[in-house]
Amino acid sequence: MENQKYLNANDSNPNKIGWMKGFPPEESKCISANDGSFFEFPALRYSVNHIRELYPTRAVEAGAKKFKFKSKIDRQIESITFVPWNEKQPVTWNDFLERNYTDGIIILHKGKIVYEKYPAGLEQNGVHSAMSVSKSFTGILASILIDEGIINPEKLENH
Repeated sequence: MENQKYLNANDSNPNKIGWMKGFPPEESKCISANDGSFFEFPALRYSVNHIRELYPTRAVEAGAKKFKFKSKIDRQIESITFVPWNEKQPVTWNDFLERNYTDGIIILHKGKIVYEKYPAGLEQNGVHSAMSVSKSFTGILASILIDEGIINPEKLENH
């Protein structure tokens, strides 16, 4: 595809492009871990939602406790506008999701799902690669638990 590096979220949407459809897929719509094409934009947008089809992975269980969330969808979230850092003009919620090439998003508030959307390839029960963001997210969660006194960073336990 020409100018692949400059595609916006809509034009790089994996559903729109049609990666890996049919058998065999069209050569221009085929991506692979062998040649590294699975990790190049815009193919990466498909890959993060289908990584187990492209690359060896392992499921990591969430732990002994499984969580079920109730939903109380807040339709007003999509009417939010705000001014991003270092900008002067407000953007809409949907513009924000598109600017960030969002594959899927869930917002939890007080233990309930208040917003859920999958604009680009991810499905509600899908698996999405998190890669290095996992370390940042784990650090944030650990910091919250330390602040709440649930984790004592001075005490180490071996399991």
